[in-house]
Amino acid sequence: MLKKTLSLLSLIAVSGLLQANDLPPESYEMQFDKFTYKRPTRNVGFAGEFVFKKANINTNGVAFNVENKNNIFDAKVFMRPNFLGFTTSIGSFGVTFEKENPLTIVDQLDVTEASLILDDTQLNLSGSNLLAIQPTTYIKLDNFRIYCQRAGEGKSELNATESLTDDCFNFLTLNNAFSNGALGKLHYIDTANNEKLEVKAQFKSIDLRPNTLSVDLSQVETIADNEYFIKLSTLNFQCPKDPTLKEINSKKITEDCLRQIKIAPFRALVEDKKEKSQFDLNITNFQIQDEVAYVNMPNGKLSDSESDTYLKNVIVNCRKSPETDVMDITAILTDCVEFSKLSIGETTSTSQKEDADWKGSKPDSTTKNILININNNKLILETDVKMLGLNHRVKIYGLVIVLKNEKALELTVTDTKLPFGLSSVKLLMYYLKKNFVSKDIKINKNVIRIYL
Repeated sequence: MLKKTLSLLSLIAVSGLLQANDLPPESYEMQFDKFTYKRPTRNVGFAGEFVFKKANINTNGVAFNVENKNNIFDAKVFMRPNFLGFTTSIGSFGVTFEKENPLTIVDQLDVTEASLILDDTQLNLSGSNLLAIQPTTYIKLDNFRIYCQRAGEGKSELNATESLTDDCFNFLTLNNAFSNGALGKLHYIDTANNEKLEVKAQFKSIDLRPNTLSVDLSQVETIADNEYFIKLSTLNFQCPKDPTLKEINSKKITEDCLRQIKIAPFRALVEDKKEKSQFDLNITNFQIQDEVAYVNMPNGKLSDSESDTYLKNVIVNCRKSPETDVMDITAILTDCVEFSKLSIGETTSTSQKEDADWKGSKPDSTTKNILININNNKLILETDVKMLGLNHRVKIYGLVIVLKNEKALELTVTDTKLPFGLSSVKLLMYYLKKNFVSKDIKINKNVIRIYL
């Protein structure tokens, strides 16, 4: 989508002066009130409006300074096959396209209260609003500035021959346009592959470089398939980017990022509408490197309709395949049961449901100093338990698998080390059944099943 939008803006800038496959003018500056475009049926007919204030053009030693006094240059935009035209009160002009042009792909493009600078070193577009709509994508920017560094002289021959669009994907900065410090706003919707992803955020900067993508956002709200609702206080990260990328492909960008990424501290509120569960997570470190994910969470809260679970001092190292979707919990756990290390300083569960065995709500259940190691589905779990007023260390050995169809994690306990030298799987399962069974945790003999 960005590729098509940038191509269209560059064509508008040189329309009436140059053919679309010629070089841009040496210097082109314009201030305009609005450009509106809506692709007509069969790509023929009225397409929008173009209203500018003034333009300064310097090309081949010839300078033009035009002011749109009394709006005599206000134009109606029309489209024909491979042609975009502008009709004003004093005449018409237009520009032809090559066979593949952006206007047949973009359904709608609106830019308001904007200024444009285009020369052999830069494309600099800033304005109040930009709206770009394609069949499967929607992008809206408020208070924006898009800066692309052109290849220009002194760069490599390869870069010097690249198009404006290619230059932008190698060096682009999106930030806020106003000097008062107000952040820009982004609204993005992607409905490709029969899936819907919606993102709303305030942006400080988004930077594309040949090999990296850097993002600095705040007040991020993400909705995935109207099922997962995620709110982030901030989202600040840098990750690898494919240097051959020439269009916005959210799936590929995400896959590349999740191969190696480090995210600055943030707070995440996650709601699963389908399962009616919520997560409030305070993350101080999240990174993926060499196919291992690292997470550090000083505190967090997991809630459902029956209970709240509070977590303290959580550290996770877990295998993360490059192909694994971070929104697919069963896929993540499938990776983790191959290799993971988990430590939890303390967990406290508070029941909200009446329990007949306890003649009311279950008392709070607290577990401390949990260590879990998993290697090739073999699990060793250690934790402290309080028995007869004293703290004791307990070890559990077992096999753990992910049941994808049931969306559950299943642990088969094979051995234990209990206080006072005891080793009894039955005794352990009795203790767990009395204290930890809930709607999401089921115990049958020596098998514990946790539903996700």
